[in-house]
Amino acid sequence: MVRFLFFAFLFFLLTHKKIIEKDISDYCIEQFELMLKQQTHPSDTAAVIIEPVLGEGGYVPAPLDFLPRLKEICQKNGILLIFDEVQCGYGRTGKMFAFEHYGVVPDIMVLAKGIASGLPISAVITRSELTK
Repeated sequence: MVRFLFFAFLFFLLTHKKIIEKDISDYCIEQFELMLKQQTHPSDTAAVIIEPVLGEGGYVPAPLDFLPRLKEICQKNGILLIFDEVQCGYGRTGKMFAFEHYGVVPDIMVLAKGIASGLPISAVITRSELTK
């Protein structure tokens, strides 16, 4: 079963002037924790897939505190954290990979586009312990 949650979308600030960046992260983390209590048990949740920089609807980076908090919840509950860096990887954010801005290393990372200058090639990168 697949579940979807809000992305910590900073442009939400434009429509809700009294909300600050940390409030957006707090709200999204609270919703994720609520989902793990009400809709799916952590032991039934295999992975969280997220783009560190939202690629559709504008290029929107996650707040700096959001991904470390998400990683902490995933580690605590044995849930894999997968970063989709298809659109934001390979130097497009000023670092080789977008996750480097957050100090968080994903369990799995998906790459494409920037690998072969337009050729249809992709890659899935993971920690060695997950492949054994």
